[in-house]
Amino acid sequence: MPTAWRATPDDHTALTDVLSASYLAGPVAAWLIPHAERRGVIVRDYAAVVLRHGLAHGHVDTVADRTAVAIWHPRPASAPTRQHQGALTRATAEYASVFSLTTALCEKHHPDLPHHYLAHLAVHPGHQHRGHDSTLIRHHHTHLDSIGMPAYTEATTTDKRTFYLDHGYQAGEPFTLADGPLIWPMWRPSTPITPPGFHAHPPPTPSTRARKPRRPGAPPHDDGGKGGSS
Repeated sequence: MPTAWRATPDDHTALTDVLSASYLAGPVAAWLIPHAERRGVIVRDYAAVVLRHGLAHGHVDTVADRTAVAIWHPRPASAPTRQHQGALTRATAEYASVFSLTTALCEKHHPDLPHHYLAHLAVHPGHQHRGHDSTLIRHHHTHLDSIGMPAYTEATTTDKRTFYLDHGYQAGEPFTLADGPLIWPMWRPSTPITPPGFHAHPPPTPSTRARKPRRPGAPPHDDGGKGGSS
């Protein structure tokens, strides 16, 4: 079983590679950045910014070969600095408004109770199925349990939802990015207090064919085609 430890600024380049490769393999990046020729550059720039912010203001763990990374932030947290917001805007370029709206939508579903937020958990696609993701979150869960602190994250696929359920999380009602993938809020309690709407055994996944809000700038739905699924 691999061992987790605290990442340092010296790990920034290697872990940016891990984050960007993981993002590109998931369902959200293609929705955020439809143009494939721009996706790789923007995702890497975005990964570099969020990792730098995590190293400076959060808690970042990795494994010995630097093929996995977890970025945690305590909540409630102070508002992002103007410098960080500017860096995100520059990194996401012409898609900055879509990234901003997505972040705002996710924040609407964020519990108000104090907790640690797992903002990013990534394993390089070439190093999957080696237990790195479990190692990283169990490592931080041990710390959270010692101080009685719950955890929160989001799952972007049913496989990830199952992964978090297997690690003690409860699933909230999923919400949908406009014409995009379903997102499940996930809560890991440390006390009997749990925000309303979270379930250890969630109901079946809603149909992705249901009519959803349109992505900013997208054309109206075609009633004869698929809904916004990915």
